[in-house]
Amino acid sequence: ITVVLAAAAAGAPARAQNPAQLLKEADHLGVLGNWEKARPLFAQAEAIYQSRHDVRNALYAKLGRLHADLESSSYVDMSDYLSQELSTPPLEHDTRLRLRALSLKGIVDLNTNTAAAQQDWTEALRLAWSLNDRIWQERATGWLGIVAFIEGNTADAARKIAEVIHSASLLHDAEGEITFLTYLGDGLVEYNRPEQALASLNEALQIAESTPDVGFPIRTYIGKASALVKLHRESDARILLEHALDHARQTHTSGAQADLLLQFGQLEDQGHHSQAAQNDYEQVAAIAQKARLPRLLGEAMFRLASLYENLGDIRAAGKCASRGVEAVRQVGEPYELPHYLAIEARLEAAQGKCEEAGKLYAEADDLVEAMLVNVSSPGQESELIDAMSEIYVQHFALAATRPHNLPEAFRILEEARGRVMRDQLREHRFSTAGSHRPSPVELGITRLQRALRQSDSAPERQRLLQKIEEDEIQLWPSESESPRAHLLKAKPINITALRSALRPNETIVEYVLADPKSYCLLITGETMALETLPGLHEISPLVDRLLTAIEHKDSIAEPATKLDACLFPKAVRGLLKKRLIIVPDGKLNLVPFGALMDQNQHYLIGSHVVSYSPSSTVWYLLTTAPPSPIAGRPFLGMAYSSSVVQSGAPRQARSTSRGLYDLKGAMFGPLPYAPDEVLSAAKIAGKGSVVLLGKQATESHLKSEPLSDFQAIHFAVHAVADAADPDRSALVLRYDPSSKEDGLWQVREIRKTRLQAELVTLSACDTGVGRLEGEEGVENLVRAFFLAGAQSVVSTLWPVEDQSTATLMTAFYQYLGEGLDKAMALREAKLDILAKYGPRTPPYYWAGFTLTGEERGHLSFPRRN
Repeated sequence: ITVVLAAAAAGAPARAQNPAQLLKEADHLGVLGNWEKARPLFAQAEAIYQSRHDVRNALYAKLGRLHADLESSSYVDMSDYLSQELSTPPLEHDTRLRLRALSLKGIVDLNTNTAAAQQDWTEALRLAWSLNDRIWQERATGWLGIVAFIEGNTADAARKIAEVIHSASLLHDAEGEITFLTYLGDGLVEYNRPEQALASLNEALQIAESTPDVGFPIRTYIGKASALVKLHRESDARILLEHALDHARQTHTSGAQADLLLQFGQLEDQGHHSQAAQNDYEQVAAIAQKARLPRLLGEAMFRLASLYENLGDIRAAGKCASRGVEAVRQVGEPYELPHYLAIEARLEAAQGKCEEAGKLYAEADDLVEAMLVNVSSPGQESELIDAMSEIYVQHFALAATRPHNLPEAFRILEEARGRVMRDQLREHRFSTAGSHRPSPVELGITRLQRALRQSDSAPERQRLLQKIEEDEIQLWPSESESPRAHLLKAKPINITALRSALRPNETIVEYVLADPKSYCLLITGETMALETLPGLHEISPLVDRLLTAIEHKDSIAEPATKLDACLFPKAVRGLLKKRLIIVPDGKLNLVPFGALMDQNQHYLIGSHVVSYSPSSTVWYLLTTAPPSPIAGRPFLGMAYSSSVVQSGAPRQARSTSRGLYDLKGAMFGPLPYAPDEVLSAAKIAGKGSVVLLGKQATESHLKSEPLSDFQAIHFAVHAVADAADPDRSALVLRYDPSSKEDGLWQVREIRKTRLQAELVTLSACDTGVGRLEGEEGVENLVRAFFLAGAQSVVSTLWPVEDQSTATLMTAFYQYLGEGLDKAMALREAKLDILAKYGPRTPPYYWAGFTLTGEERGHLSFPRRN
């Protein structure tokens, strides 16, 4: 090596004889991540310092060269070498030199040993503080955030990364911004937020393009390609990857080539080009094996395992899965390991090794549980459960069918189902509920959204939207309302206790959608049964057909009867009692079960009382909770009144259901029947009721009311549902230019409010829809109100029509006033619509209203004579 370096020095230009200048230029390039250009400068400086027997500076230059050579060398060998060097006198006593070595070792160990990486960066941060080196303080903090994410502590990770991106910007640390914006983008993709991820990744690419001498951001290209694939923009992703792969091959960067080939393999996989995908994955495995990159080797093995499984070669798939788990265990990565253990478990079960499969699933469950303990906000908990949902579903199916242990299968399922709400109920709300004060970032978002509602300019709206998205990324970590690591594991309800809480006329019907089979778990006070249903591939198209027919007000007889036959086969029908508590899964969260039809085309609502719950445990906790003191006031109602009346804009107009954040603006027409709806309900509720109409129907007036004092709260307003970013979903209130509020009571605000309402009614468009979060359920306005403290919520599954809604809601409150329980009152109101307008009245006008949560309760309205 010395000969080679000396030759390099001899052939260098005259300026190369000044090693200090070489080192200065190389360091500048290294700080910018341009290791390709920095590498020969480090090598020349190293050779010169060696020839001068300057051990310290030769080692300093060597560490820079090794960083440049990192992708073409063995990570394990590099880590071993650095560990030995760190115990030698030069690195033990020279703080700057030691920091340089630790910063390299920390990056290496992230690919091989997460625990070691945490130690590296913790010491590096301490050294950076002792040197008052602000850039390395920022970077070490950011890398500790990456370690926290890998270990499943998403709250700590998000907080650190957001802080570091801001610090890097202030310090003009372009490479730091690019690196951590990229990792933030990767995390957002992982948590199914590709639109927000693109914003971060595009910002990173813009910084790279506008900063002289910055290195080629391969990781950013990979991250952006992943986001584009999530958005079904595969051709755009392929162009990006081809450009990045050309660069990786030209610069001989092994890790980058393997990462990019892995992305190509996934694209081929999705396009059902099995042989091409196999070739890509095998290349990845070969590169990773040669460079000793266990993280990439593990991922390649599991991609191959999935491919072989699809081709029917279970034995080959199993071997790949075992090899993959072995590789990932070397890294010690708890976030990916549960997924890989589940794959190996599934393949073991396919070979009849059910006991071994059960142990692997149990280990995966424990790893997920350890991560859930570390999250500290509802959003992060929900997203983690969504990411891990398939593990729970597969484990449930194994326990339910082999060895047919239904209590154990129920426990496994309920570990994930409605977890956020369950934890909220168990913890009696987060400590800050009811005392929330908007942060500067939240206030900034409110100001931007006020401007957004007033702007008619598409470019201006686009600028405002980009700024809102940037600020919302900063909000993500601030959602950590309280640390919860000290809490005991929140157990799901025991099946015996659940059955004892059920009344003789009640059945819980809990669905699990999967392929090749789905399942229906039926629970009554006397029995518990499992029925196998058609797979998701058969049920999903029927759901789509039913919802399309409802939307167009067409006959639903065919899809409604076929879906009913799938979900309620004869064996299931025989166990149904009068009252059904439906625990849906996946797309079934969008189905109005009351509109399903039996073979005689009779609606289910004609024979049963239907309500919904995110999980059996949530239903139990809401139903058996000690009665709260009756709220001091019976009713608060609000009706939307537009400050600009737009004639001919009925409630069902398309503008009422589209997202607010489109570039054309959002127009909200008047709701002429809404005031009468609210006034009728207030009259039934009686003395002490409060109504906010006209100029009082604003966000500021609403927030000035003592919301925790009301027994029932009713909103006859517009709403926007944003499935891409559920925190943006909102009730749209009258806009008041003189107020500091934006007129959007959004999910992020609602869930931090303290309520004690027995009933919240969202008589608005699309309030029951939102982003499907796997076994966690739906992230939407309904869940926000439950997190705030509501006992039950009435919501809608589609845009609702103004007049028929007012008619149905008036009847609903009349029945509540007569003493009917909540679920029965809603059913009778729907039946009144069918009786008044005929049995062929399209379900669009009545079936979309659903009751979720505690369904037995009676409101203490005064009885009418």
